[in-house]
Amino acid sequence: MPDKLSIPTRRELPLWRFVCPGKPADDELKFRQHYLDSDIKQIRAILLISIALMVVTSVADIPRMAEVDGLSFGVVLRTIMAFTAAIFIWALNYWRIPRTLDIGVALFTLLTAASIAYFHLTTDVSAARIVAIGTLFIFVANITFPIYGVFLLPAVMVFWGIESMVIFDAAREPITQQRSIIIIVFVFSELMSILASAYSQRTRYMAYRALAEVKTLSGMIPICSNCKKIRDDSGYYQQLEQYISSHSGAQFSHGVCPDCVAVLYPGFNSNDISPG
Repeated sequence: MPDKLSIPTRRELPLWRFVCPGKPADDELKFRQHYLDSDIKQIRAILLISIALMVVTSVADIPRMAEVDGLSFGVVLRTIMAFTAAIFIWALNYWRIPRTLDIGVALFTLLTAASIAYFHLTTDVSAARIVAIGTLFIFVANITFPIYGVFLLPAVMVFWGIESMVIFDAAREPITQQRSIIIIVFVFSELMSILASAYSQRTRYMAYRALAEVKTLSGMIPICSNCKKIRDDSGYYQQLEQYISSHSGAQFSHGVCPDCVAVLYPGFNSNDISPG
């Protein structure tokens, strides 16, 4: 459970802070550790799906490798990517730390970006294919992987660099005619995906900080059998209501129950006394 901290407002947490780690180092580590198990499960699921898709498409392309130019190169690239994803899954199981997530996702997306862009560079593809695959890669990388967008920056820069060589190649006239549209779509996709990623990270962080305000009483509580004071972790005895208030969000108001009224105020009717 994270330490007790005040819950920040959305104005105190601008979205740009969640494009990269922008919090104190200690708080950042606790935040990442809090979501570590769920992040590992999410990334592992994405990698397993990716491996399955690459294996299925490669097996389907093998019979046509001799007929279609560049198909064998695509099969080789998908095999390398599937092998890399398998190594990443092994690393996640062996080194369960946030840095493994960040480095692994950065390397996997970098390899994916380079493979896609290089395939477009060396193969005769259409503008529609470049837009579809490029947009899908940008959105999937930024939104499905639960890491900061800054760790995907190397992959994005490599993707943009190689794709620029394709869309500005004068020999590819059908593509160069559509390059302004391709650039606009890519820029829009990148901005929207980074925005969505930042919103997701900020929502996660606010949920994490909200948990710091929630405390539950559990386990063995040492209480005096006579005065009902509770011994705290420092060995001091506190009033019951003081102890509960300090370990939860409960607040107390005081009144007198009917049984105590009869003992303390025998001349009064307990029905005439309302709780204070």
